[in-house]
Amino acid sequence: MPNPVSASPPISNHKQAKLDSLLAVAANTMNTRGASSLSLSTIAKQLELSRNGLYRYVKDRNDLIRQCYLRSCERTLANLSHAEKEQDTKERLSRFIIESLSPESEQAVVNDFEFLPDAYRDEVASALNRNIELLAAILQQGQDSGVFCSFNASAISYSLYGVLDWALIWFHWANDGKNTYQEHGRKIADAVVDWILNGIAPSTEPFGCRHDSDALIYKHYHRLNRSDSAAHRKQQLVDAAARLFNQKGVGGVSLDEIAGEIGATKGMIYNQFRSKDELVSACYESALDQHEVFFSEVESMEGTGLEKLLTLFHLNCQAHLSDTPPLALQYGLLNQSDCLLNRAQSLSGRIRALFSLAESDKSARSLDTHIVDVAAGASFGVRYRALSDNILSTNDIADEITRIFAHGVCA
Repeated sequence: MPNPVSASPPISNHKQAKLDSLLAVAANTMNTRGASSLSLSTIAKQLELSRNGLYRYVKDRNDLIRQCYLRSCERTLANLSHAEKEQDTKERLSRFIIESLSPESEQAVVNDFEFLPDAYRDEVASALNRNIELLAAILQQGQDSGVFCSFNASAISYSLYGVLDWALIWFHWANDGKNTYQEHGRKIADAVVDWILNGIAPSTEPFGCRHDSDALIYKHYHRLNRSDSAAHRKQQLVDAAARLFNQKGVGGVSLDEIAGEIGATKGMIYNQFRSKDELVSACYESALDQHEVFFSEVESMEGTGLEKLLTLFHLNCQAHLSDTPPLALQYGLLNQSDCLLNRAQSLSGRIRALFSLAESDKSARSLDTHIVDVAAGASFGVRYRALSDNILSTNDIADEITRIFAHGVCA
């Protein structure tokens, strides 16, 4: 059993502002570079504090990360509590989304915490799961009252949580690390509310995806690696690493653990990659390769702009829900080369072009084009939460998420 987490020392009122600044700066760094990249020395320098001065507020680096995550969870809990004051279920969900996407203060995205000591990790996980359950309760209330259509409230709560998290991260890497969320936050929040409630499709015509992500990826890699056993083994390592990084964060996974996933040794990893950083870069390269395969498929298919967009969205969901998911394109991209970041930004431009096509052929409603970027977060992290809870099968979850993307939650 983990030891109980002792409470942080009480902080007097005149120190509270400094603690708030500390947590905000740390949250910004975590959202930009990942929690495992957090450096106490760097944070202290940014705040013009000595290293010893920093220890007046936190015990160590892990305690700083823990406090950032718990503050985020408490703010989300407050947003959920505020939402419950609304009489109408639609207004409850709207208020929660708008307050969650408020640009007024930096809030750490609660994602990369598996590397924390057991007691800290369990404390953060408990707070996060509590919030997801409360969000699912709002969605279920909407269904029970007939305001929302029928869907799996638990699965969609995970998905919506991913969207809200991704919205906070996306503005960093899409703009070369410059956070423009302060400028666009409320506009994006209103657009997300409209999308979640009403979807992007102007009608309720059902959509069925005729493409299989595993088949497309197998075809791609089989063509490249069918006669190259070394390349195949290298891809196995990349797939195992990406799967574990998505589960536990880059900092929470050791090379020994990655090797053990495929019955290899750490030495075998070093035969393929000079360092863990190089392996992480290879995971991002592979993820971008997969996304480019999906884009090429949908851009060449017959159909309306909406059909192309929904097919791409479904393929992305399938991939992230598969046994070999690509590494989620999150904060870690800003630690990578300009070439990788440019490739990711290029994909962002291509998805907006698909949305513009859907608007021009009248197959989609007119919405802020950032919606299709933010919507990508719907599939990040869902697998290891939703599937572990035995909610639905992989394809059922992809269908549910895509249906809400298309038509929204309203009945």
